[in-house]
Amino acid sequence: MKLLRLYLRLLSAKGLGAKKVKRLISHIESLENFSENKASEVLGKELAKTVSEALKREWIYEEEVLEILRKHDIRAVTLEEELYPKSLRAIDDSPPILFYKGELPKEVIGIVGTRNPSEISLKVVEKLVKEKGKDVISGGARGIDSRAHYEALKNGFKTFVVLGSGILRVPFGVKRLFEENKEKVSLISEFLPFQRASRYTFPRRNRIIAALSEEIFVIEAGKRSGALITARYAVKYKKPLYAYVGDESSDRWEGCLSLIKNGLAKRYEPNDQKGESELLDFLKKPRTYDEVAVFLGLSRSEALKILSKLMIKGLVKKEGAHYVSC
Repeated sequence: MKLLRLYLRLLSAKGLGAKKVKRLISHIESLENFSENKASEVLGKELAKTVSEALKREWIYEEEVLEILRKHDIRAVTLEEELYPKSLRAIDDSPPILFYKGELPKEVIGIVGTRNPSEISLKVVEKLVKEKGKDVISGGARGIDSRAHYEALKNGFKTFVVLGSGILRVPFGVKRLFEENKEKVSLISEFLPFQRASRYTFPRRNRIIAALSEEIFVIEAGKRSGALITARYAVKYKKPLYAYVGDESSDRWEGCLSLIKNGLAKRYEPNDQKGESELLDFLKKPRTYDEVAVFLGLSRSEALKILSKLMIKGLVKKEGAHYVSC
């Protein structure tokens, strides 16, 4: 508890961000061993003095935060503790304190993407979770994030939600997800429990998703998607990065396509596509190739290739804008 108090007091030290805290701890090893003279070697005399004064006095919100943690069963782990995730400690701006309900992730895949996904992308998330067979981490937003969390639970895996707010400020959907699945869902945040989300906090949380993931999958992202922030962090942290493109002609996947074309990500294609017999059964009723693409969980161009092969075999015929099995 003493160590946590010291870290909370750091929050009142103006001019001390996550990167400087990381450099400080790397230099002095522990806040309990704080020396103003030694701290000045990495922070400079003025900032070291500011930190020294902050550590000596109780922070205005110190007792309130500690009481909130006790009351709401929120755990906290500091940068220098053994429980702190090694992959997160390895980045240059590790959160000084990590708050969480549930547990911390060990071996997880990160799945991110747009808040307004296509049906194709939602099906790809479903296939991806089954294919990888691992716990899932994401940001809890509607769309791809939410589907990733849901599919993890549906398939018996744990899921971890990295918040862009404090744990007491979780969106309703995330709160319900946690309350209904407490044994399988964990909430993680670097922000004080009562802190609200903002334009600043959401991009910050993306680096945590990237750092904690073994590999990252961007399922659908336009050129300005927030998921690309996570992708950039994945590249920075040298994490395996994959992007799915459902339709190269659609701006829905413009960000994903850019990642692939620039050599930053490998193209992800689901392994468990529907078999030929299933498709022929599906085509007993006339279908457009968009419907076929959704059914297969493939891009329109890939679905069209499969339909063309089946037409050559004489198993499928085209009737106007529709395809039907022979």
